[in-house]
Order: sequence, then structure tokens, then C-alpha cells
Amino acid sequence: MPRARLQHNPLRFACEHCPRSFTTQSGVKRHTKQQHPPPPRTSTHVPHNNNHGPDNDSDSDSDDDFDAHLLSGDSGNHLTPGIARVEYHNVLNAVPCNKNGLDTLAGAEPPPQDVEDGWFPFQNRIEFELAEFLFIEEQMGQQKINRLMDLWAATLLKHNDTPPFANSKDMHNTIDAIPLGDVPWKCFSVKYTGAVPENNPPTWMFQSHEVYYRDPDAVIRQMHENPDFADGFDPVPRREFDKKDQQVFSDFMTGNWAWRKANKIAENPNNKGAMLVPMIPGSDKTTVSVGTGQNEYYPLYLSIGNIQNRVRRAHQNALVPIAFLAIPKSGRQYDDDVAYRTFRWQLYHQSLLRIFKTLKPHMETPTVLRCPDGHFRRAIYCMGPYIADYPEQALLAGVVQGWCPRYVFCSS
Repeated sequence: MPRARLQHNPLRFACEHCPRSFTTQSGVKRHTKQQHPPPPRTSTHVPHNNNHGPDNDSDSDSDDDFDAHLLSGDSGNHLTPGIARVEYHNVLNAVPCNKNGLDTLAGAEPPPQDVEDGWFPFQNRIEFELAEFLFIEEQMGQQKINRLMDLWAATLLKHNDTPPFANSKDMHNTIDAIPLGDVPWKCFSVKYTGAVPENNPPTWMFQSHEVYYRDPDAVIRQMHENPDFADGFDPVPRREFDKKDQQVFSDFMTGNWAWRKANKIAENPNNKGAMLVPMIPGSDKTTVSVGTGQNEYYPLYLSIGNIQNRVRRAHQNALVPIAFLAIPKSGRQYDDDVAYRTFRWQLYHQSLLRIFKTLKPHMETPTVLRCPDGHFRRAIYCMGPYIADYPEQALLAGVVQGWCPRYVFCSS
């Protein structure tokens, strides 16, 4: 007698944190324990207070004015070990709102996603996982995908059913239609536009320099919509104190810079209840990727101060390259040329100005962002510290390396 055929055991148990599915409930538990461990306790408790607090009549950023913006915390379970007291900013307190910027009721649940089907543009989870398996894991060629779909269709023909995709082209078109993904790259060109000598003009005056960049506003919005940051997200500036009432500095939003910046922004009554979003750019001129022609490039990065350090270290998406800045390459014969040094300085600053120009409107008027916890909040941008080594600090400040910036400023 022929041996009975084995029956297929379907993937009936889905993970709550990712698209993976398993044949047994124990498989889900093992996967969750290994891949999605619970995060450690953090001090990300945010007081939800629709009363935006007292008006800020202060004209100073000094410590004497801090108490006008306090909402005190207690020593509850939400505090990090070793922290006895937390003070949250009571004006820029990141009150949740709807997508139109109107405050929501205290304790309201985050609004649902606008996308009706969470698997869009795929019809269901099976299509998504199949595309992920074929395109990412196996990287199967087009002809093999077409063959697989033909066999799949022949198997389902007697049930009057069809395979998940018509062919490889249909699968690739569906993948391309996914609305999420990296912010697209753009490019602009910069060249010298000043006076040109009639006799023997230098070659650098005619060179064109290409700068590749991504819209930093779109990058910031994508960071805030990332649910992976929900357990390490700080929408409100705060000050933490230990049992001896000594201030403790742990993350960017616990520092004095964020607190003082919030005090300054709070002077505008239109910013009450908004969320402070400090932008932290950085670049390293020694990290050079050689381009074509006469240009060399080095990367410009962007992060935000709302992401805690432990999350920033664990997730690469917390520090995103947003541009490749151009470096003029014309040899050493123009090192003593004042016009050339000025052009190099202008090229750097004008490139940064062009890249960050989409952020300026939101430094004056709050914009609505969807945050990692699912809530919408009115966000006000501010330019935070620029991370750079000494050569770039000199370039940013417009001073000659080795000179004292203070002396140059006083003598000018």
C-alpha cells in the first residue's frame, strides 16, 4: 500500500511586530523573544496637558527663568533608575493634535493610518511575503519567476483561481508602487558667477560642481513616522535630577541647550503646545568619495534630537545621509588666491543654504508631523549643533585654520 502523503502545515500564526508567520504558536513566541525583546524602561513618559501653561514673559535664556516653563514629574515607575525627579517643559509640551493641527482630547488614542489596507499595494499578506521572498531573500531572476507563476497557475486552474502575480513584471510593478521607502535623491549644480579676468582667467572659475541631496524636511518626517523609534522618542524637553538633586544629562532633550532653545521659542504664543524638533547635521571632510570629473564629494548627515542615544546607536535610520557636498579640486596653485578661497567658502555655505531651505518655513510656523507613537503633533524646527572636526569648523566659521576666531572677529 502506498504511503500516505504528508499534509502541508500552513503558516497560521502571525507575528504582531513584523510580517513573519509561523506554523505553531510556540514558533511565534520564540521568534518574538529573539527578534522583538521588550525595551528597557525609559524616562519617555510625556505629560499630556491640553492647558499649554503660563505665558512666557521672559526675555532671558538664563537659568533664573526656567521655572516659568516647568511641569514637575514625580518618582514614579516611568523614571530611569537613579533619577528621582523630572521637570518637563510646560509650554513646548508636544500636545497631540489631529492632522489639521487641532488639539485632541487628553488620553485620546492615536488616529488610524490613512491607508485603508495595511498591505497596499499588495492585495494581502501572502502577496507581500512572496514578493519579499522572491525579490529580497532569493533574488530570483525574471524567467524563473515567470516559470513559477505558470506552474502556480496550472495548479490552481481546477479551482478557478489565479497565482498571486501574473508574471515577474507584475510583481516588480507592485513593488515599485509601494508608497514607503527612502526619500529620493536630487541634484543641483553650483559654479562661480563673479568677475572673470580678461587675461589668463583661472580654470576653477569655469568649473561646475554638482551637489546631490535629499529633502531634509521629507527625511525628518520619515524619521518621525518610524514606529521603531516609539520606545526611545523624546517629544518634550526635560530636566532630570538624581536623589541629591543634581542634574543628570542622558539624552539630547535632557540637556540645557534644548531647554534654553525651548524657552526662546516659547516666547511666541503661537508655539504653545508645539513639539521642539532639533536638527543635528554633521559632516566629515576627511571621508571623501571620489566622483567624476573635477569634483570630490563628502557626506552630510542629519539626525534629530528627539531620538534617544540608545535608539540612535541601535538603528541606522536615526542618522541619515542627506547630501554629498562638492569639493573643488584645482591643485595647490590657487592656495594663495583670495578669490578662490572665498569661492570655496561660498560653495560650502550656499550648498548648505540650498539643501536646508525647505526647513526654514517650519522654523517660524509649526508644521504637523506624525510621531513614532502614532500621534500627530505640531512641530517647530530648530537648527541644533553642527557636528564637525576642526577643519570644517574653520570652514563653517569663515576663518583661516590656525587663527583665533575671536581675534579675527574683534579686529575686523
